[in-house]
Amino acid sequence: EATVEYRNTGSTALDDALVYGSLLRAQKTGDTWSIFDRSDAVEGADDAVCATPGITDGEMWYHAIDGAHAGEKNHLSHLAPGEAATVQLAWIVPADELDKLLLNLSGAGTYASFDESDLALGYVDIRQ
Repeated sequence: EATVEYRNTGSTALDDALVYGSLLRAQKTGDTWSIFDRSDAVEGADDAVCATPGITDGEMWYHAIDGAHAGEKNHLSHLAPGEAATVQLAWIVPADELDKLLLNLSGAGTYASFDESDLALGYVDIRQ
C-alpha cells in the first residue's frame, strides 16, 4: 500500500484529474537497474505460469481518495490551487517481490519496462 499526496502547485483549479499509479519491478546490481522478469527467476516456467498475481496488466487494484476530493472512480473531482488530496493505492504483490518495487505516478508509462517520460519524472522507491 502507498499513501500519496496530490498537490495542485499550479495557479488554476484541476477538475476531474486522473489518479494513477503503477508498479515497476526492477532490481539493482551495482549502479545498474534492470527489469525483474519473474519467468527468468523460475527455471523452466513460461510467462503464463509466472505472471505476477494482480499485476498482469499493470492495473491498480485498489485506490481510495479522501472524501473531500473523491470523484468518478480514480479521479479527483476538484483540486484548487495550493490544495492537496490524499490517495491510498494498493496492489496484490508476491512477498518475494517486495524488494523490487518502484512506484510510477506519471500515468504514461508501463509496468514492464523503463519509459523515457517516466524516467524524466522519476520513480518512487518503495522497496521493502
